[in-house]
Amino acid sequence: MGRKIEQWALLIGVIVLLASCKNRPRSLKLDPATEARAQAWKSDRMGCDGVRTDEMGAALAQAFQGTQVSPDGIEDRLGEPEFTQVRNGLKVYGYYYWAECVDGTIPDGTVYCVLEFFFESDSGRLKEAGVVCG
Repeated sequence: MGRKIEQWALLIGVIVLLASCKNRPRSLKLDPATEARAQAWKSDRMGCDGVRTDEMGAALAQAFQGTQVSPDGIEDRLGEPEFTQVRNGLKVYGYYYWAECVDGTIPDGTVYCVLEFFFESDSGRLKEAGVVCG
Protein backbone atom coordinates (compact mmCIF):
# COMPACT_ATOMS: atom_id res chain seq x y z
CA MET A 1 0.00 0.00 0.00
CA GLY A 2 2.84 2.42 0.86
CA ARG A 3 4.45 1.84 -2.53
CA LYS A 4 1.22 2.74 -4.38
CA ILE A 5 0.97 6.00 -2.42
CA GLU A 6 4.56 6.84 -3.35
CA GLN A 7 3.83 6.14 -7.03
CA TRP A 8 0.70 8.32 -6.96
CA ALA A 9 2.56 11.11 -5.15
CA LEU A 10 5.32 10.95 -7.76
CA LEU A 11 2.80 11.01 -10.62
CA ILE A 12 0.97 14.00 -9.13
CA GLY A 13 4.28 15.78 -8.59
CA VAL A 14 5.28 15.27 -12.23
CA ILE A 15 1.88 16.51 -13.45
CA VAL A 16 2.10 19.63 -11.27
CA LEU A 17 5.64 20.29 -12.49
CA LEU A 18 4.66 19.94 -16.15
CA ALA A 19 1.58 22.12 -15.72
CA SER A 20 3.58 24.88 -14.06
CA CYS A 21 6.14 24.90 -16.89
CA LYS A 22 3.58 24.90 -19.69
CA ASN A 23 2.73 28.60 -19.61
CA ARG A 24 6.16 30.00 -18.89
CA PRO A 25 7.45 32.16 -21.72
CA ARG A 26 10.53 30.81 -23.41
CA SER A 27 13.67 32.87 -23.39
CA LEU A 28 13.86 34.53 -26.77
CA LYS A 29 17.20 34.13 -28.48
CA LEU A 30 17.99 36.61 -31.22
CA ASP A 31 20.95 36.62 -33.57
CA PRO A 32 23.71 39.16 -32.81
CA ALA A 33 22.64 41.57 -35.58
CA THR A 34 19.05 41.64 -34.31
CA GLU A 35 20.25 42.10 -30.72
CA ALA A 36 22.30 45.11 -31.88
CA ARG A 37 19.27 46.55 -33.69
CA ALA A 38 17.11 46.06 -30.61
CA GLN A 39 19.64 47.83 -28.37
CA ALA A 40 19.95 50.72 -30.81
CA TRP A 41 16.15 50.94 -31.07
CA LYS A 42 15.80 50.99 -27.31
CA SER A 43 18.31 53.86 -27.03
CA ASP A 44 16.31 56.15 -29.35
CA ARG A 45 13.13 57.05 -27.48
CA MET A 46 10.32 57.97 -29.95
CA GLY A 47 12.86 57.93 -32.78
CA CYS A 48 13.78 61.54 -32.03
CA ASP A 49 17.53 60.94 -32.47
CA GLY A 50 17.14 59.38 -35.92
CA VAL A 51 18.65 56.02 -34.90
CA ARG A 52 15.42 54.14 -35.61
CA THR A 53 15.02 53.53 -39.35
CA ASP A 54 12.48 51.87 -41.61
CA GLU A 55 14.94 49.06 -42.35
CA MET A 56 15.51 48.54 -38.62
CA GLY A 57 11.76 48.53 -37.88
CA ALA A 58 11.03 46.02 -40.64
CA ALA A 59 13.91 43.77 -39.52
CA LEU A 60 12.72 43.81 -35.90
CA ALA A 61 9.11 43.09 -36.92
CA GLN A 62 10.31 40.11 -38.96
CA ALA A 63 12.64 38.88 -36.20
CA PHE A 64 9.87 38.79 -33.59
CA GLN A 65 7.11 37.52 -35.91
CA GLY A 66 6.42 33.84 -35.28
CA THR A 67 8.07 33.82 -31.87
CA GLN A 68 6.35 33.31 -28.55
CA VAL A 69 7.57 36.62 -27.18
CA SER A 70 5.32 38.26 -24.60
CA PRO A 71 4.53 41.97 -24.22
CA ASP A 72 7.07 42.05 -21.36
CA GLY A 73 9.64 40.41 -23.63
CA ILE A 74 9.14 43.08 -26.30
CA GLU A 75 9.42 45.79 -23.67
CA ASP A 76 12.62 44.24 -22.28
CA ARG A 77 14.18 44.21 -25.74
CA LEU A 78 12.87 47.47 -27.25
CA GLY A 79 12.07 49.60 -24.22
CA GLU A 80 8.76 50.98 -23.05
CA PRO A 81 6.38 51.44 -25.99
CA GLU A 82 5.32 54.95 -26.91
CA PHE A 83 1.72 53.80 -26.75
CA THR A 84 -0.37 50.78 -25.85
CA GLN A 85 -3.98 50.31 -26.85
CA VAL A 86 -6.59 47.68 -27.52
CA ARG A 87 -7.60 47.43 -31.17
CA ASN A 88 -10.00 44.80 -32.53
CA GLY A 89 -9.58 42.75 -29.35
CA LEU A 90 -5.78 42.77 -29.61
CA LYS A 91 -3.34 44.55 -27.31
CA VAL A 92 -1.10 46.81 -29.40
CA TYR A 93 2.37 48.05 -28.48
CA GLY A 94 3.58 50.89 -30.69
CA TYR A 95 7.02 52.44 -31.20
CA TYR A 96 7.45 55.64 -33.22
CA TYR A 97 10.26 56.37 -35.65
CA TRP A 98 11.03 58.65 -38.58
CA ALA A 99 9.34 61.44 -36.69
CA GLU A 100 10.24 65.09 -36.49
CA CYS A 101 10.41 65.70 -32.78
CA VAL A 102 10.17 68.99 -30.96
CA ASP A 103 11.36 68.92 -27.36
CA GLY A 104 10.97 65.13 -27.22
CA THR A 105 7.40 65.10 -28.54
CA ILE A 106 5.85 64.58 -31.94
CA PRO A 107 3.74 67.61 -32.91
CA ASP A 108 0.24 67.09 -34.32
CA GLY A 109 0.21 66.75 -38.09
CA THR A 110 3.73 65.31 -38.23
CA VAL A 111 4.31 62.35 -40.53
CA TYR A 112 5.86 59.39 -38.73
CA CYS A 113 6.11 55.61 -38.81
CA VAL A 114 5.18 53.08 -36.14
CA LEU A 115 6.52 49.61 -35.39
CA GLU A 116 3.51 47.76 -33.98
CA PHE A 117 3.16 44.48 -32.12
CA PHE A 118 -0.29 42.88 -31.79
CA PHE A 119 -0.84 40.50 -28.89
CA GLU A 120 -3.84 38.28 -28.19
CA SER A 121 -5.54 39.82 -25.16
CA ASP A 122 -6.33 36.54 -23.42
CA SER A 123 -3.09 34.60 -23.96
CA GLY A 124 -0.59 37.44 -24.47
CA ARG A 125 0.83 35.65 -27.52
CA LEU A 126 2.26 37.72 -30.35
CA LYS A 127 -0.14 37.48 -33.25
CA GLU A 128 1.43 39.93 -35.68
CA ALA A 129 4.17 42.54 -36.01
CA GLY A 130 4.55 45.18 -38.66
CA VAL A 131 5.38 48.71 -39.71
CA VAL A 132 2.90 51.45 -40.61
CA CYS A 133 3.83 54.89 -41.98
CA GLY A 134 1.57 57.81 -42.59
